[in-house]
Amino acid sequence: MSGKNVIGVSETGSGKTAVFALPILQKLAVDPYGIYAVILTPTRELAIQIDEQMEAFGAPIHARVSLVIGGQDFVTQAEELRNRPHVVIATPGRLLEHLKTADPPVIKRLGFLVLDECDRMLSGTLVDEVKEIISLVQSRCVNPLQYLLMTATFDDTVRKAVNDMQISIGFEYIPAVTNKAVTTVEGLEEYYLMIPDHIKFVYFVYFMVHSSRTGCLVGL
Repeated sequence: MSGKNVIGVSETGSGKTAVFALPILQKLAVDPYGIYAVILTPTRELAIQIDEQMEAFGAPIHARVSLVIGGQDFVTQAEELRNRPHVVIATPGRLLEHLKTADPPVIKRLGFLVLDECDRMLSGTLVDEVKEIISLVQSRCVNPLQYLLMTATFDDTVRKAVNDMQISIGFEYIPAVTNKAVTTVEGLEEYYLMIPDHIKFVYFVYFMVHSSRTGCLVGL
């Protein structure tokens, strides 16, 4: 990533999580420190799903990932945040609670703020919480902050919401190339290989190198 704020638009099931997760981890590997990325999602279920994927993607570089959602112990979450995980995956309401405490998590070196399914985040009841989070983050962060907005639907409502927000500066709109021959969730074929732990990364690199020829997405 070149530091630009990005709106990524692609169909559900097309691998949007990997699109933002892997570049974040790549930059984190160069200089790992503190809370480097915050990923906001509209639901607990989606946050849990992204947490699992980020844990898997980040395992080779020992990335510390923290899940901050409602329905879990607040004090335990606060302790995790004080230990400064590299990546925080959260729902807006619960993260806002932590940011407004007397001892909020340290986010001054935050590098990325991701809004996944931003069409849902920037409408309805969540938009006010998201705006307040952005305001708090901007006031506390000393690093240049990169915003990544991911969505399957980028319509006029979302466009207006983005333009109305403080983060409307310098977004680059990147639509996915639509290809009728490419399948998503309904027709996706999945395969698993059982590989010994000590050589699995070698196979992972091999598949990543050759995946562009086969049109597959590889996870470790």
